[in-house]
Amino acid sequence: MKGHYLIISRAEVDWKKSVQLKYDMYANTYDILYREEQWGKYSSIKPLIRPNARILLDAGCATGLLYEYLLQVTPSSLHTYIGVDISLEMVKKAKLKFTMDPKVDFINADAEYMPLKDNSIDVALSITVFNNLYDVERGLRELLRVVRHDGIVVVTIFKRDENTPLMVRKLKDKLRLIESESKDYILVYNGKANN
Repeated sequence: MKGHYLIISRAEVDWKKSVQLKYDMYANTYDILYREEQWGKYSSIKPLIRPNARILLDAGCATGLLYEYLLQVTPSSLHTYIGVDISLEMVKKAKLKFTMDPKVDFINADAEYMPLKDNSIDVALSITVFNNLYDVERGLRELLRVVRHDGIVVVTIFKRDENTPLMVRKLKDKLRLIESESKDYILVYNGKANN
């Protein structure tokens, strides 16, 4: 059996390590600091999530606030929620919050290199994560790889980040930009509409 080797630059390793350490430090206070803001963003994207979606990916899930929100507004619609985060401490917090929930799986992994099967996800969300990625185009390719051909990808990006205009330009050929009142731009890929 042949192995797969991933070769990344020192700069990329350093970038990812700094993001991981930053969010590891916020793990204990993340919910208190960001719940209200994140729930506002989730409210903006909720209409984009198909009611019949069975498997939802939250790439950059932090402490699982999105799942917490979905439980409040659509208690029984999801079959499986998969949260992926580069911060081990965030994943530990998320797992503690939802220990007894069989619908949930939290994975400590990089959103640019997710250990998920191709075409296995109905809806892939990445909320306020792309500003932390080393390569936003790779991050998008990874979301598109794991989402089903008729699936949906939703990405939000901070409006106030100095790199945002460049990120939006890089992503606009694959994603549709939706106007939003939130602090983030919302970009959407709808498999049926994009084919």
